[in-house]
Amino acid sequence: MLWNVVLFFAGSIWGFACVLLAGNLLDAPLMLANKDADENPSDKVGIRTPFFTSPVKSEEWAYLGTSTHFALAGTTGVLTVLTFSSVTGPMPRVTWLLFWSLLVMVTATDIHSMRIPNRISMSAAVLFLALSVRVDGKEWLAAVLGALVCSGLLYIIYLFTHGRGMGMGDVKLYISIGALLGPVLGLESLVVASALASAGAGLLMATGRLRRREPFAFVPYIFAGVVLVSYMAPTFNTWYSGLVLG
Repeated sequence: MLWNVVLFFAGSIWGFACVLLAGNLLDAPLMLANKDADENPSDKVGIRTPFFTSPVKSEEWAYLGTSTHFALAGTTGVLTVLTFSSVTGPMPRVTWLLFWSLLVMVTATDIHSMRIPNRISMSAAVLFLALSVRVDGKEWLAAVLGALVCSGLLYIIYLFTHGRGMGMGDVKLYISIGALLGPVLGLESLVVASALASAGAGLLMATGRLRRREPFAFVPYIFAGVVLVSYMAPTFNTWYSGLVLG
């Protein structure tokens, strides 16, 4: 029990640091505007500073710097405990902890600016294509197939929707997800993420916080879908098979 508490707080601190790091890795200045930006153009500024130390006065910025920031840190702590309890061996544990760190970072940037920096997504793609071979004895072919199938499907969606239904950042992110989870679990995570996003968008529109056809951050739902599929894959497969096959 004490060990789990230590892991939780260590993971939370690491998650907190990951969000700060993500703020500095955005590959383009964030254009943040307060309510008076149209009247005073000087209020709309580009910044590269970490989320938590920005001098810009913005409700969006302050929101990420408080509740969302700490929520992501706590989530990292919980996932750290789950990883140590369900994964054995130093290399698989390191791989999964890096994977959760990636999802925390891109969730933060997507919530804040609806961007996934290339320097995060593409570096992670190379890293996880290499590391996934060491997890569960997976062959290179399985890792590459998972990356191609998952990112390829999202790219098709991106082309058909002209970027309105899916961004290229999501496509690149799924190279890493597909490489580590494989084609089956990777696609299952996308199904779960899409269902969660549909429910979330419906709730936001019902409460007046989202307008029809207005874009919203999809990565948080990808994060949730990956976590659910990773730890509940047998349960999900049983439920889904019963739903489809009757």
